[in-house]
Amino acid sequence: MFRSQLNPVARLAVAVGVVAAGLGAFGIGQAQVPAADARAARTFEIMITNLTGGQIFSPPIAATHGSGVSMWQVGQPATEELRLIAEGGNTAPMAAMLKGTATDVQVAADPILPGATATLKITAADADMLSIAMMLARTNDGFTGVSHLPLTMMLADLEVPAYDAGTEDNTERASDVPAPPFGGMGHPATMPAQPITLHPGLTGQGEVGPEYNWVGAVARITVRQVE
Repeated sequence: MFRSQLNPVARLAVAVGVVAAGLGAFGIGQAQVPAADARAARTFEIMITNLTGGQIFSPPIAATHGSGVSMWQVGQPATEELRLIAEGGNTAPMAAMLKGTATDVQVAADPILPGATATLKITAADADMLSIAMMLARTNDGFTGVSHLPLTMMLADLEVPAYDAGTEDNTERASDVPAPPFGGMGHPATMPAQPITLHPGLTGQGEVGPEYNWVGAVARITVRQVE
């Protein structure tokens, strides 16, 4: 459920003509977390492309970490930190949770509009994995990214689906969906919360119309070692 004090999109402009500017509000509370592992010896470039025609991605958070650290996993309940990303694009709690356990954490400065690409650079230690999360902002609790991607290869090029965090009912009502042109404030949480699964897509039951739906993969994530 959205909570106004944690919702970084509540002040977004509703007018479509100022979407790009208004979405800067997604950045509220974001933080760059310094590398926690002095052994980090490799630098990777991450390119994230929004493949949808009508969804906006909240600014993605990316982390390099060992196998004992988890941002999210399909089939497992969403953590509170993941819920806040999936329901409102708020990355600050996740960044704080990862500080001291991840090798490096980076958060993009801006949302990713349909068809656009964002680029991040991140450092990694030997045997590190990569996890990424970002909200599909015209959904209730949809998100996308990768979990525990091994960084043993020089290049990875993936097309990834949308996931449902299982924390909020998929009402598709304007009052429950945060991004312009809706500016909603959230819906009561799914009770009990469900495990993270593939997102079923939009069904047309609310004001979030078919122009915001998608088919197949929603994002392309390309990772390459640059140093």
